[in-house]
Amino acid sequence: ETAKDYGVGMAITGPAVHLAEAAPANISDDQIKVWLRKKIESKAFPTPPGDVLYAIYYPATTTINLQGEQSCQTFGGYHYEVQMTDGSSIPYAVLPRCDGFDGLSELDSVTGTSSHELLEACSDPLPESDPTYSNPEPDGVAWALLAGGENADMCTFNRDAFFTPTNYPFTVERSWSNSAAFAGKDPCVPAATGPYFGAVP
Repeated sequence: ETAKDYGVGMAITGPAVHLAEAAPANISDDQIKVWLRKKIESKAFPTPPGDVLYAIYYPATTTINLQGEQSCQTFGGYHYEVQMTDGSSIPYAVLPRCDGFDGLSELDSVTGTSSHELLEACSDPLPESDPTYSNPEPDGVAWALLAGGENADMCTFNRDAFFTPTNYPFTVERSWSNSAAFAGKDPCVPAATGPYFGAVP
């Protein structure tokens, strides 16, 4: 539902790649970039035609460092881009396994964070070289002051941000919908049951 607001259609999942190599105990985002670039350019990872996003899932034994921040303490996942040797950029998402992050179980944290980061990576795939939909329009900038301006960030501090849909067995996160906001409805969709109250100063 939200992705339609940003011109994003249905996702197609490629085959998962299970690596035999042991994951490191600690790794930085710069090291992830180097590792991912080598995997893609050596054809160890498939490179389908068209738009592609690599989602990297790390085990609970790996701590990820991002610009001085540590996984499972200050962030539950993130998305970024890696520049290839030919100058092109490819988006990727990093998903650690965090037990208890945001009050979620390890599995709920993985699925909830995945829904957050994958949606943001689809609507803002190149946040460094060519940012898109990375902030709301000026009238809605207050929504972006606490957690950031991407579509899942703007809903992440809602008490009911993470939920398990009735027709889906995993925890996901609500995310911002421009069309719902312009219609005066709860902008974090799928909307929770009950009335929605909005206020402006």
